[in-house]
Amino acid sequence: QKTQITEKINFLRQKYGFTDFSGETVEFHPSGCVTFPILGTKAKQEDKLSFDPDRVKRRKIYEDVVNTFNDYCVFVGGSSSFDMAPRPYNKYYALDLYCKENGLSHNEVVYIGDDYGLGGNDESVYKSDFNYLTIDNYLDFPAVVSPLL
Repeated sequence: QKTQITEKINFLRQKYGFTDFSGETVEFHPSGCVTFPILGTKAKQEDKLSFDPDRVKRRKIYEDVVNTFNDYCVFVGGSSSFDMAPRPYNKYYALDLYCKENGLSHNEVVYIGDDYGLGGNDESVYKSDFNYLTIDNYLDFPAVVSPLL
């Protein structure tokens, strides 16, 4: 599927004008996950960090990326990429499987996450029936978890 995935990414690059990149157009991981590095695999760190720190640019095209890669769970990753895991692999799937394997019900679990917005890797748990606590600043962690202790 590497050829098909690369063709899809190149189509998205052309459609949205992301044709100037350094290195490879796609990164394939041994796990089966894929990264669409908008600036390329060899982009400078400072360029990556300044590209889309608030995720506004990528969230504008997120639905199109999801529809293009409908056999993947798509996440807005880092500050300049999309990360994709083969369906059904996401955090909800993993947590649900953990619960089944350990005899836990969803209401016995509290998940704490910081990436719960559109395309975030915690979104699948945030939108589910699991108890979820949001944390937007790691310094707030003690206050967020104090009701649990």
